[in-house]
Amino acid sequence: MDLKERKQLLNTRNNLSGWWISPSSFFKGVRMVEKWNDYDLPQFAIINGRKYEFNSDYKSILEVMKPFNDPDLLDEEKIECACYLFYEDWDNVVVEDLRELIETMFLFIGGNKLEESKKQEKPLMDWEKDLSLIISPINKIVGHDIRLDSFHWWTFLSYFMEIGECTFNTYVGIRNKKNKGKKLETHEQEIYKNNMKAINLVKKYDTTTQQEIDEILGKR
Repeated sequence: MDLKERKQLLNTRNNLSGWWISPSSFFKGVRMVEKWNDYDLPQFAIINGRKYEFNSDYKSILEVMKPFNDPDLLDEEKIECACYLFYEDWDNVVVEDLRELIETMFLFIGGNKLEESKKQEKPLMDWEKDLSLIISPINKIVGHDIRLDSFHWWTFLSYFMEIGECTFNTYVGIRNKKNKGKKLETHEQEIYKNNMKAINLVKKYDTTTQQEIDEILGKR
């Protein structure tokens, strides 16, 4: 889904102005009425007695996460787009449930876990950029190409956590060292030299800023 399509999603909703909750207050004092167990594969949430179905397939969740990587969207727009893609009937949600609906989405994406707020560090991976590198070792675990399958996001995360030595983890290790200013081993230097474009996670700028940068660099 490109930027134009994402902004069209935002234009379909006009009744949520002022609903935005700052990131620091997302998960304070918010509790789901019915919690999930780690052995569940949930496809809906019960919030304040109301049932909200959502897209639980791993391919759908990969799409849900894309707006968060879009520099042309404001933070509230990223969450609005993600919720629209996540919930099957986002147009008809009850406004008083919004806070918990947002929490539920992040809780599900996190595999039934919410990360504690901490100092923001440079990223070690990018789901969009690294997807093919992630799929390859998972294919070895499963025994066939998972792009032929449709399965639950938590099942995908379970496979992901079992990834062993592979190109993806090699790249992540190099990124981690470079983020911390550590010296690369000789073999890592060679890998980085030959795969610099694939390893580097370039900061994304909004369209206007990127155009200005391209003009300065003489790009068209």
